[in-house]
Amino acid sequence: MSAVAQWEPDEWTESTPTLFASMARYRYMIGITVVLGALAAYLFSSSRPQVWEATSTLFLSNANVFTGETIDVGLKVQQEASRVESYSVYDRASEILGGTPSRQALVKQVTVEADPAVGALELTASSNDRVKAAAIANAVTHAYEELSRSAIQAQVEGADDVLAEQANELNEEANSLAAQIQSDGTNVAAERRLETVQTQLQDLQTRMSDMTADAAIYGTGIADIEEAVPAIEPSGPKPI
Repeated sequence: MSAVAQWEPDEWTESTPTLFASMARYRYMIGITVVLGALAAYLFSSSRPQVWEATSTLFLSNANVFTGETIDVGLKVQQEASRVESYSVYDRASEILGGTPSRQALVKQVTVEADPAVGALELTASSNDRVKAAAIANAVTHAYEELSRSAIQAQVEGADDVLAEQANELNEEANSLAAQIQSDGTNVAAERRLETVQTQLQDLQTRMSDMTADAAIYGTGIADIEEAVPAIEPSGPKPI
């Protein structure tokens, strides 16, 4: 009887180690890799420049600058948000900051958010320096305040010119009517017209006075300002 050949496993049939067995076998290498990876991530995030943010808040007035009447401040803040982000405001802010950052840089460093619920505008500036971030936010805030005052003053002066011209015309007519009455002695129509003209003149003078007073009180359209202060902690990036 021939001997039965004994089967022996070859390299293709030998069982392979399980995942857990492999991890156990190379546990030290895996541990070192994890530690080195975490250390590299920490060093990378720590080496990146920190970003600081500062926010100033503008509370807009709910009074019309020219009449003092109440207006929809929620709608006003949405309109004014785009004006804060105008090139003229950023140009002036750059001047206040001594030319640095430039207008182009400020466009990227400043964000404006409108809060219709409270009638406020929040101006947030970012920088790699905490003090600079606050300075930028405040510079943009005051630039907007200055330009708003100038624009409103220009409107008041323009309206004053129109009203003054109307007043001059009424004065000329009043003088002409007075001369006519003096010449004719009794002229009922002229006397009635003179009374009307004098009333119109008084109304114009009152309007001019009230408009100037309201513009002085509500001249910027801003009720209050909360200036930005340097942040205590950076907004990012932070070491992981």
